[in-house]
Amino acid sequence: AGHDNAYLWAKYERVLADGGTGTGSLVYSRVRNERGGYSSDSAADESFGIVEDRRRFDSATLVQRFVRPWRGSTELEFGVRAGYQTGSYRYQSNASLGALATLIGTTPDFARAISRDVRVWNVGGFLSARGRWGRLGWEAGARVDYQQDSDNRSFYISPRLQFSYAVGERTDLTFASGRYYQPEAITELDVPDGRTRFQSPQHADHFIAGINHRFRHPGWRLTLETFFKRVRDPKARYENLFNRLVLLPEIKPDRVLVDPEVAYARGVELTLGYNPHPDLNVWLSYTTSRAQDRVGGHTRRRAWDQRQTVHTGLIWNHGPYSLSAALTWHSGWQTTRLPTVLDDLQPLTLRHNADDLPEFYSLNLRASREWSWPRQSLSLFFEVTNITNRDNVGGLQHELEPLDDGGYLLVTDKRTLLPLVPSIGVNWKFR
Repeated sequence: AGHDNAYLWAKYERVLADGGTGTGSLVYSRVRNERGGYSSDSAADESFGIVEDRRRFDSATLVQRFVRPWRGSTELEFGVRAGYQTGSYRYQSNASLGALATLIGTTPDFARAISRDVRVWNVGGFLSARGRWGRLGWEAGARVDYQQDSDNRSFYISPRLQFSYAVGERTDLTFASGRYYQPEAITELDVPDGRTRFQSPQHADHFIAGINHRFRHPGWRLTLETFFKRVRDPKARYENLFNRLVLLPEIKPDRVLVDPEVAYARGVELTLGYNPHPDLNVWLSYTTSRAQDRVGGHTRRRAWDQRQTVHTGLIWNHGPYSLSAALTWHSGWQTTRLPTVLDDLQPLTLRHNADDLPEFYSLNLRASREWSWPRQSLSLFFEVTNITNRDNVGGLQHELEPLDDGGYLLVTDKRTLLPLVPSIGVNWKFR
């Protein structure tokens, strides 16, 4: 694998005569990806080999944005965006999938050789207004976008609406909704799985309602939010049933197509924060949520669904020094289990994502020191992720072993995520 990414941008900011601001930016990016491949195993259930992959993308984007006062306390924000992208995909894939592929109904013995050049250009604009009427704060707006790629032309309008109402001096009620379109980016064409055409844009309707309360004791705050997201016309995607964290996923025997009619995400999040002064910020949040697809008239969990999640941490600053710690725990991601013993190698009827992996836990620490001068600054940081070196399970790997009296034994091995990882870095800024 190899990556070569380069970015160049120019930006200007201007204060207008009426007190508004104007900003503009021009961004050019170049992305070059190289892959290799070859995965071989003598066991009957493993994929055989070879992957080659070369991708190149160039893009230029121009953005102009204005914020202007309008009619008393009302403020307008508007802007335009235009972009042009070119890319090329060069791909070769050979796979000789074994008995495990037969068990779950994937296609064995496929071969691909794809060469595709693509282009995408898009243009869009947005307008929003925000203001306050007594205790009621509001914001309304819309985006208008047009995108043309090598396969599709899309025109869509995305409305947004947001309210906040001050119940008292320390309590606010909030509500936000909007429609968000998501066309495939030029880098997202699913060439590894044989797709050569971009899919139509999917769109999601978001609804968020919450309450914010600031306690009498300085620095304490509480936020409760509930959210609901419905994705219409979601993109078809390929994913691995047992282990998504592999280097060559497209030639593994557990690769399957997921083509939902609609997708949902819903949940509730409770956050308690403590910020007595600018040098200290402490937080604790708990989230219960669901992420589901409806496939073939049946609802099932998405592989990354986390029913329960806890985040807690702190950031402490003292002069040029900074120290932070963050702990994350969540219930296990989803997986699909197979029986332990098989009488034969006939295809199985599986309940996708019906079982849970073990729960996830990670504690991360970071410390930094900054030196400042009139026109530049230098910072040194050291951080450690998963400092407890916990074996977090991210997937399962299965192997078939023939039994002496006939049939097969399915041996399952847990695949863990990254162990304790230290890193050190330097950041130099100048102006």
